[in-house]
Amino acid sequence: MRRYYGDLKSSSSDCIQIKDFLVKAPFVGNAKFLSISVSAKTNAVLAGSSDNLQHSLDYRHIVDHLRSIPIDGDLFADPSRIGGNVSFNLSTLFPEIPEFRVEIESRQGDATSTFESRPANDLSYKIVQTTKNGSIATTSASRRNDSPPNRRIATELIFSLEKLQLILGVLPEERENLQPVRLTVTLLDEPLESLASPLKNADGSLFNVHHSESTSRLPNIEYMVRVFNAHLSDLLEKSSFFTVEALASHVADNLLRFIHNSLNINYKGPVSVRVEKLSAFPDCKSAGITVTRRGAGLHPKTKEDVQLFNHSGSHCAFVGLGSNMGDRVAAIETACREMNSRGIKVVKTSSLWETEAMYVVDQDPFLNGVCEIETRLTPMKLLDELQSIEQAMGRRKLVEKGPRNIDLDILLYDHEKVDDPRLNIPHKLMIEREFVLRPLCQLLPHNTHPSFPNMSPIPELLKLLPKGESPMSTVTPISATQSPIKSLLPARRSLLMAILNVTPDSFSDGGVHSHVAMDSLASTLSDFVATGATIIDVGGQSTRPGAGDVGEAEELDRVIPAIRAIRSLPQTKRICISIDTFRAHVAQEAIKAGADMVNDISGGSMDEQMLPTVAKLGATICLMHMRGTPATMNGLAHYPEGVVPTVGTELLARVSAAQAAGIPRWRIILDPGIGFAKTQDHNLEILRNLHEMRAIDGLEGIPWLVGTSRKSFIGRLTGVQSPQDRIWGTAGAVTAAVAGGADILRVHDVKEMSQVVKMADAIWRH
Repeated sequence: MRRYYGDLKSSSSDCIQIKDFLVKAPFVGNAKFLSISVSAKTNAVLAGSSDNLQHSLDYRHIVDHLRSIPIDGDLFADPSRIGGNVSFNLSTLFPEIPEFRVEIESRQGDATSTFESRPANDLSYKIVQTTKNGSIATTSASRRNDSPPNRRIATELIFSLEKLQLILGVLPEERENLQPVRLTVTLLDEPLESLASPLKNADGSLFNVHHSESTSRLPNIEYMVRVFNAHLSDLLEKSSFFTVEALASHVADNLLRFIHNSLNINYKGPVSVRVEKLSAFPDCKSAGITVTRRGAGLHPKTKEDVQLFNHSGSHCAFVGLGSNMGDRVAAIETACREMNSRGIKVVKTSSLWETEAMYVVDQDPFLNGVCEIETRLTPMKLLDELQSIEQAMGRRKLVEKGPRNIDLDILLYDHEKVDDPRLNIPHKLMIEREFVLRPLCQLLPHNTHPSFPNMSPIPELLKLLPKGESPMSTVTPISATQSPIKSLLPARRSLLMAILNVTPDSFSDGGVHSHVAMDSLASTLSDFVATGATIIDVGGQSTRPGAGDVGEAEELDRVIPAIRAIRSLPQTKRICISIDTFRAHVAQEAIKAGADMVNDISGGSMDEQMLPTVAKLGATICLMHMRGTPATMNGLAHYPEGVVPTVGTELLARVSAAQAAGIPRWRIILDPGIGFAKTQDHNLEILRNLHEMRAIDGLEGIPWLVGTSRKSFIGRLTGVQSPQDRIWGTAGAVTAAVAGGADILRVHDVKEMSQVVKMADAIWRH
């Protein structure tokens, strides 16, 4: 699985750390075990500002790899080889991470032998003092033997809080129980005199820290630790971050401001903050992250320049999208394209949610959403650009909070707070608006903001809102002529997708339909519409197990005439046409010929141009789960962690890839891929638990397509050999899919399945 972590290869001193992972090593001399520590270079700016694990490397993935290391064989005969082996494997698994560092220690009783080499000409010393509250202050200095004698010795002030108990993590138990956390802060590369000179001793007199190797300065350092400790205690008292990245970044940024504003010290950093979770895993000492931040840019000259410093120079903001006039989806998509054209990069979008109007209620329902953007603009400059887009799109403000064709609001900008007559960040009314919090929660499921009540994350703020009279639902457009899918409405109607394979070798209907037999094709199409089909799925390449590849030219020759035929018939002019293909060029030509959406069995993985092409076309895409290709998929049906969570997680990765390519979330439909890299038991497990898959974090509100029609597992279970005779078994599977929450049923036998879904809807969709 690949996730988007942000720009991890940019210049950054941040690193994820796993300390002292213990591996039993019975073959390494007399050692009882090996201790492995891993450090992964990363860039935690985006994860730190959003408090969202999707923008970072989850250290659980590193630990999972360490747990997979074999405990026997030649590898353990030489522990010095393990570091290179682990580092190589991690680099292969996570190519987004620019650097891994691995340290191996062989432990025999209480003795420790490290295999990490260090320069022989380095000198260092440390002075450590423990305060009464358990904090530790350390000063250290180092220089090389060959350094000039008059060269200034680099200094550090290090202090750590060893006994913190915080709410920190994404798991339910981590949200309910305090976690033991160690927090270490290091002020680097700055003479201690410049740090301490403005401070006062307990008697009120000024004190100075002189650089010497004596211990006489320890009382002054203890005083400084007390100052920082008191400030951090207040800062962390009500914290409830979901990620170590956010906690570390929050402490670093806040300390820099505290040093500047409260202590009036012109210290430009860097400040290094390490956060370690001491109970993250039973088999390692700690897991956490170190972030390093500098103080430059913390004092903007004007309100327009208010911004949170980060290494890339760009900022993460969230913009609310709204429309209740005309073609609402088109207006919102036009605004997103316009933002991109002006250098405001739309990184990710929420679903679109339909809601009744608020405040001024005598108006049409709104579509609302949120997009995450990257920008180098200051908040006020960003506001100017967004208002310019609104004006260019013809927005005219006639009634306060009245109808509008487009509405663009800055909701959040990094972790900043802006109070200006023209702009308030966070948006003043967002806390009371479900139509803002609901889509924002999809992008920032674990986020909080310093100005939120009690630093509550967005899901907690949602719980505080009174329930509306009309339930909110996501809206997914499939064509300009069909009503959109509202997959969270309990009383929604199931849609039938009729299968039109213009192939000679499909498993069930190969050779039945032909792009050259137009009279027969027209009759079939008329029957589809008359008996209840909403969508016709046109395919020109068989995807049955072991099917050969016909090539792009042949596929185009098959599907383009069929699509044009559908569009030429009066009875099918308003039907939604789906092109069933894994080729980007076929999808492009099909959309040009009149198709509305793309149905890709590979989820965009078999042609790297598919997702960018669909993004440019502005079409809706169905991403199906499959492993490998139709020729190889049957050998890849292994799900040791469970088929439902694994398929859900792998589909979430495809959703992320689609969004990274520019496809809005509201243009995505998912398909669990019944029969594709699945055994019979897997298929049944998915049908039993489709409702669980729909509720997986990150997939909520996305519509689901399920295709079980005439498939071989139905034949095996019912004893019906001929695919054309598997109607009753298909009916049972379709009923299960409707009960599990499927929105679209892909079927061969439209007339019969139309009756089935009507009955199933009457039972479960009311």
